[in-house]
Amino acid sequence: MTKPTKKLEKLQRLKSLSIFIIFSILPIFQFSNCLYSQDINILYKDAMEAFYNEEYKEAIQYWEKILEIDPSQKNPEKLIEMARAKMMANIKPWTNDIDNLLKKGDYQSALIKYNQLLELDPTNPNWKSSEEKLEKFTTNVTPSITGKGTINDLLRQSVNGYLGRSTDGRIAVLASRYAWQKAKANKLAKEVFLFMDKEHPVIARLEVADKEKNVIEQKQAVVLDAIYDGKYEYALIECKLILEIEPNNILAWKRVGSIYYAQGKINEARESWQKAAKIAPNDPDLKVFLQKVRVRR
Repeated sequence: MTKPTKKLEKLQRLKSLSIFIIFSILPIFQFSNCLYSQDINILYKDAMEAFYNEEYKEAIQYWEKILEIDPSQKNPEKLIEMARAKMMANIKPWTNDIDNLLKKGDYQSALIKYNQLLELDPTNPNWKSSEEKLEKFTTNVTPSITGKGTINDLLRQSVNGYLGRSTDGRIAVLASRYAWQKAKANKLAKEVFLFMDKEHPVIARLEVADKEKNVIEQKQAVVLDAIYDGKYEYALIECKLILEIEPNNILAWKRVGSIYYAQGKINEARESWQKAAKIAPNDPDLKVFLQKVRVRR
């Protein structure tokens, strides 16, 4: 099949999609008393034409204009999501660059990349939120955290949590708090910790710091109490929080395995203890635990 033929088929498929969507929504306006129904119909047609021409920014702008005219419209939100999904396939190298820059802690460069993305889709809520947060962080704290070592790793984890790149919303506060607890003379650790506390006041208030224990010690005590009380799901959540902050924490991996074992999830228990054994191959407890699941296999 020649390339022109493939392109023609692609356009025909997209045109068919646009016709289906347009005709599925036209009755909404044909039988309504909406003063602007004609304008909306034209905008839908223009949007779909832009969409099948792969002009996704323009298509999104047309659909957003429809929502400005008639906020009760349901179709534009779905169509905007569809256009953004198509756009993501084209900008994968850009988002990969952002991922790598954030991993390195080069926040100023990541901010520039986000600004470039927003030129393609100015109202993208995820990009806009990340851009605003990075702007605030780089202005008030630092443009980068690129140094090596545990403290800098923790601070980068905190920033990732702040940007919504963590499964647990508490990471922004607790990772920076832990970094400061481990290095109270570190000026940057203190600045990041204070910034995150200010940005997340509810989490900072609920996660009360223990004067005698650091974050990890405090969470380990919470996990143990939860296990004794039979609150296994809660204990598992807190263990996973510990492991996000300290991925090689042996005690947390042991307890994850113990929680799964108590729940009768033998395969999950085995996998958790095996991960712990890779970190501490000579740990006597782990040898006993793994022997136990081998017997029950």
